[in-house]
Amino acid sequence: MVNVLCSCGSATSIRTSWTSANPGRRFHCCVAECGFVSWSDPPMCPRAKSVIPGLLVSLNKSQEFGATMVVENIGMGMQNKRLKMILFLSWCMFITYLLF
Repeated sequence: MVNVLCSCGSATSIRTSWTSANPGRRFHCCVAECGFVSWSDPPMCPRAKSVIPGLLVSLNKSQEFGATMVVENIGMGMQNKRLKMILFLSWCMFITYLLF
């Protein structure tokens, strides 16, 4: 990896652009935040620029759906535990009724 220095002499860090014009393209920016920017990756082809934003939207929707399912799964687990307890207590009451 090449160490790129800013025009002010500071070191740069590599970040990733997530804009629709340059999705996933890496660039160097100044750690002192003087405004220096230099592209690390070559420009993308027009097809990649049109496909990647759609893929990112799809990925975000999938992640949101997954998070929703995790919360729903936790709720279902708690409900399942309550229902098992109710079933156990009802069987205990039924057996007690039969014995006495």
